[in-house]
Amino acid sequence: MIIDKIRNKFKEITTPIVLFFDPEQEYREEVLAIDEPDFKVLEVNNNYFKVKYEIEILHPTSKFLLYHPFARPSKYTIKEYPLADLLYANQELIVDESADILSKYAIHHAYAPLILQYKRFVKAAKYQTKLLPILTAKPFNEYKFKNAILSLILNEKKVANDTFNLIALFELLNQSEEQFDKQLKVITKEKLTDVIKEIVYNCTHIQLEEVSANALQSLFLKLKYNIITKNSKEASLKDPYKQLKISDDVTLSKIDVFFKEWSDDKTKGAQLEEVMLNLGKGIEETKIVETYDGTLTFGIKTQQIMQHEIKKLLADIKDNPNQVVETLKDWQLNNEVSDDFIQEIDFIKYTALYYRLRRNYSDFDFNFIEDYIQKYQQELYKLDGYYRHAYTAYQHIEKEKDAKDFTKVFQELNKNYDQFLIEINQAWMKILAEKDFNLNETKIKKQYNFYKDFVAVNPNKKVVIISDGFRFELAKDLINELKVDAINAIDLEAIVASIPSYTNLGMSNLLPNSGIEAIVGENSIDYAINGVKTNSTNREKILQQVEPDALVLDYASFMRLGVVEQREILKPARLVYIYHNWMDNIGDKRSSEYYTFEAAEQCVDQLKLLIKKFYRSLNIYNIYVTADHGFLFNYNEIKENSRQIFPTVSNCLKEHTRFCITLDKQKSKDIFTVPLENTTNIQTEAAVLLPKGINRFRKLGGFGVQFVHGGASLQELIVPVIQLSRQRNTKFEEVTFTRLDQVKSMATSSAKFKILQDQAVGDKYKSINVLFALYDLNNHLISNEVEIKLEAVSEQPSERMFEFKLDLNALGSSTKTAYLKAYNTKDLDRLNPIINDLIKINTLTEIDEF
Repeated sequence: MIIDKIRNKFKEITTPIVLFFDPEQEYREEVLAIDEPDFKVLEVNNNYFKVKYEIEILHPTSKFLLYHPFARPSKYTIKEYPLADLLYANQELIVDESADILSKYAIHHAYAPLILQYKRFVKAAKYQTKLLPILTAKPFNEYKFKNAILSLILNEKKVANDTFNLIALFELLNQSEEQFDKQLKVITKEKLTDVIKEIVYNCTHIQLEEVSANALQSLFLKLKYNIITKNSKEASLKDPYKQLKISDDVTLSKIDVFFKEWSDDKTKGAQLEEVMLNLGKGIEETKIVETYDGTLTFGIKTQQIMQHEIKKLLADIKDNPNQVVETLKDWQLNNEVSDDFIQEIDFIKYTALYYRLRRNYSDFDFNFIEDYIQKYQQELYKLDGYYRHAYTAYQHIEKEKDAKDFTKVFQELNKNYDQFLIEINQAWMKILAEKDFNLNETKIKKQYNFYKDFVAVNPNKKVVIISDGFRFELAKDLINELKVDAINAIDLEAIVASIPSYTNLGMSNLLPNSGIEAIVGENSIDYAINGVKTNSTNREKILQQVEPDALVLDYASFMRLGVVEQREILKPARLVYIYHNWMDNIGDKRSSEYYTFEAAEQCVDQLKLLIKKFYRSLNIYNIYVTADHGFLFNYNEIKENSRQIFPTVSNCLKEHTRFCITLDKQKSKDIFTVPLENTTNIQTEAAVLLPKGINRFRKLGGFGVQFVHGGASLQELIVPVIQLSRQRNTKFEEVTFTRLDQVKSMATSSAKFKILQDQAVGDKYKSINVLFALYDLNNHLISNEVEIKLEAVSEQPSERMFEFKLDLNALGSSTKTAYLKAYNTKDLDRLNPIINDLIKINTLTEIDEF
């Protein structure tokens, strides 16, 4: 410290004054803060008379340190220095800074001039931590040191990193040429322009003749063009930028690694697109796209290229959906999709998945009623789910961006989905009609037996959540959210609701009963169990007939309570029914029915949070989720003149756009007449009149038309029963994985790997997060790291496969032997690799190391 040097100086001398010249003012703050009893500190700064007055008149016997925040006068200016007499008569403090630094960091004395040149950086407290690894490195590396100084000037956090210093220069130039030139003056003054040339060569294998804004601009254009066209060996004669084409494989590999490291860094990668767009505007991607006309696989996807690629996928999506799905997998594998295009990619993905599955069915003619239920719950429900996800993504695009490129595909998807609903439900209702709609005679579980089949057999405290309109495909999404927690044991079954599939009847079916009674009025029908009407105010009374302490709650009211209040309410009850009305409340109104799928996502989120609250905070570990009915939704407007004429009946007990309950005995080729007792456990003469297929009746009032329920379509009738329990005392093993790829060597800077999650997350196994990367013989990281969450819940092996891509970094490109290692993310010190597979590296860039 400077104070120690000053004290020692006063001990060494006999004169009373020490003069200290500090032209960089490096020590000013520290010196002026000195408060010593043995000497006084005076700052000299055009106050020469005052200084002499202090020394000679006020304190003639005291010792003084005269601090000068400027350089020592030269032999030419000494005559003009007012304190020249004091300088000649006393002693000067000369700080041998380079010697101190060399000694402190054990650096060879040959580097003294270098250290002295950059002493202000080395001595600055704010740079100490950043420079420490460079200064203490053995042996000391002059290039690394200068590179680190450049990092400090550029305010680059990753000190002495070639790639990040070059990125910082590009970012600076992207801000403005004026800013760049200003900083370049500092760099030139510090004699670091040669370091920039060396950095450019190290990163790109390109010799930079001069360091200037124009030179860096030209370099970036060359880099941009060659990373875009890296997969083309030769430039097309029509290519307007063909003069920029680099054919040298080493240079191309270096450029590839440079952009990989840029895009892989979260902070830098977020700015890459802007730099490409602004600094690289001299290369217009659209011209490259037009030149190669689909024959070129681009090395990097800028926004313009991504927009072009998306248009290509949209054009192929209906005729070649499988190829579109595979292309999207490759994009994901190569990390080529930015957050800016998430909704567009989601729309394309789910639309392609829809068409791919749709093409598997030329018709929907199955042999038995049970076949339709089985096919739907195993696979066909996915068509509803894929359509919903595509629709939701399109809504986001339409709200936030220009959706014109997607509109035609969306319109075709709606038309195709409408046709799917018509075809499958015409076939389904045809076989139902052949059996007189007698669902009671089938082997399918019935909704009216829900309590007996599922709830009564469970002796534990339990909660039943009934979500109005929560159709089967939504249950699959909810389960995928919950199954990630391995302690959750979850089963999903399909049950068939009654016809008509509307709320009053569905809610009655879900209560404990040994038979439901129909109470028929002049123009009305109600339902009762053991003489008690099943309307909402009586549900708790009906439950308490079998469970005396049973409780009925409304979701919205319950969620407004605090946890303490919720616990108190739930404490005495062994059985709780919670009624959740979100889907039906939004969809079943003409004013809001187009928000149906938005409501569906919110519905899944609400149920997920509610279920987690029960087992995490409220100590309830047996939970059921079911619904009173499903629903149909069509986006294309169903106009009044396309709806079916409402049947003429003299006694209509209940009417809606999808059904009419009546005591009239009607037969007509335009409608289906279904005995109510054939799909319920109600003894009644009433019948249900249904429109053909998915048609709607013409009805006045505020009834929804796009969103409907009450009919006999698969989407309306097949409802889920989710059974969740917590396996609190079960020990779960982490899932394991197996490598499926055959990669043993790398001839390029990247390689793709494929693994299989051996077990499904569920009853016995829990998920695991694994980090994959390549390491050299000294266990240095030589590639990017990829985290894979092994949390797949599917029993199908094809749905538990994961692919990932590893790219060599600059160190890896010069390495010949590597190991593919995988670590559990919990292994923070990377001590126990799950795999440790030898990978030979034979890339062209190794010849650059000479």
